[in-house]
Amino acid sequence: MSALFSTLWLNASWLLASGTPKEFTAPRLESAPEAWVLFLVAVLVAAFAAACYLLERKGERRWLKPLLAVMRTLVILLIIVILFRPLLSRELREEKLGRVVVLLDTSRSMAFEDREKDDELRARIATALSTTPERLRKLTRLERVKAALRANNDAFVRGLAEKNRVRLYTFDSTRTRLADIEKIDASEELSGADVAKAAAEVEGLTPEGKSTALGDSLQKVFSDLRNERVAAVVLITDGRSNGGSVAAPAIAARFGRKGIKIFSVGVGDPEPPRDLSVDDFRAPDVSLAGDVLAG
Repeated sequence: MSALFSTLWLNASWLLASGTPKEFTAPRLESAPEAWVLFLVAVLVAAFAAACYLLERKGERRWLKPLLAVMRTLVILLIIVILFRPLLSRELREEKLGRVVVLLDTSRSMAFEDREKDDELRARIATALSTTPERLRKLTRLERVKAALRANNDAFVRGLAEKNRVRLYTFDSTRTRLADIEKIDASEELSGADVAKAAAEVEGLTPEGKSTALGDSLQKVFSDLRNERVAAVVLITDGRSNGGSVAAPAIAARFGRKGIKIFSVGVGDPEPPRDLSVDDFRAPDVSLAGDVLAG
């Protein structure tokens, strides 16, 4: 999981950076056709000018003909360029900080303690979360997420906040705004207090949501940020949506049409646990207190 977060930071941190305004100045033709049309016109004009002089009567100053042909070509091309309305374009570009949204699943399923059967996988996860395989078995899914987020001095959140404005949400049956890490400009120093406050809010989370309404939650986040430039959404959850009235793929498609990328981070053992059931149990219909029953 920690490795996944590192990859996400590398992918998302470049999406919307901020910097000082840059000025671009360039000449252009306001009414110009496509480039191939301009090239064809230039060739035809040059051919016309050359033909005019080749068809003229031969004289003593034959060496002047190529020079005069070039001059006539340039004059005709100049007239054509003027008709295309040349102008000097000046453009001022300023890249502003974008918004990165991190959504944390706090439904009840995040209280599940996974038991990975693959010892190698369990060891790798434990190493990434700076714990032992034995301790890992006692961590809930939400506690694993907390450990991944606080790894290396909150490196994941800090990495995003260096070049973006970060907002953290929790979601279950709905979304809840958790914390913001704001910078007005990229040149501004990242506030350690803001990161620490956000980390404290994450540490206090408990998995108590009765359902996972992913589509509804994404729709409300989309509505919250409809007037902002959203660079990406990082979705941290343990499974599929099992509640709500809005389908998650439909909302994800809306994000996609806006150019907003969604990075999904899966939490938990990909192999589902086995269910146990009692197939047969035989016992007397009537028993006394203290009797030992055996099936």
